Amino acid sequence: TIFDAYGVVTSFRILQSPHPNSKVAAMIRFQSVEEAEWVVENLNGNIPQGLADPVIVRFADPPGTKFQKLAEKGAMKGGCGKDGYGKAAGKSFQDRPSPYMGGKGKDFGKDAFPTGFGKGKGKG
Repeated sequence: TIFDAYGVVTSFRILQSPHPNSKVAAMIRFQSVEEAEWVVENLNGNIPQGLADPVIVRFADPPGTKFQKLAEKGAMKGGCGKDGYGKAAGKSFQDRPSPYMGGKGKDFGKDAFPTGFGKGKGKG
């Protein structure tokens, strides 16, 4: 690989984008932390041998931190309009009627469905 010139690559994974003509990302694991640190410090924003464009090099995020980062940026607070999702903003899912008879939330009651509901009129 291109990064063999900068340290001992123990594994790599190329992450292709489904969009044509988009940039490609890769996850590269080096033999030692020192090699990885050197690559991050010296190649980030520069053009490695064998490529034509500068690369962004950084350490991978620890597992489970993607959700935390999105929450810190406010991306998990609702996305349509200033109050979230239009007319539904501010309403709890618990305020809605339950789709299940007797489940949590408001119950429709036995008269909510036409007669014959649940009598099994399938193949027999």
